[in-house]
Amino acid sequence: TNTSSRKIPQFQANPKAGVCFADRGDSVTLLGTVEIVTDQEKKNAVWRPWLENHFPDGPQGTEFCLLKFIPKEMTFFLKGKFGTMPISIKQ
Repeated sequence: TNTSSRKIPQFQANPKAGVCFADRGDSVTLLGTVEIVTDQEKKNAVWRPWLENHFPDGPQGTEFCLLKFIPKEMTFFLKGKFGTMPISIKQ
């Protein structure tokens, strides 16, 4: 994303985020936090040529950053069953 987008100060003020998936009555919701990543090595790793349309200065430009979602909890409704469980990811 762009470092100047409005979501950057919003995530800096409140890093909480959620991601939802749904398909034919089943669903999974992930709750967690977002980190803003400006590490050059990580930006280089995800860079694709088509991104130049949005970031003409390339991955080294100051306008290009990454958002890393870190899930903490999963809630699911699958085949009529509901559940919630914590997620622990080693970094």
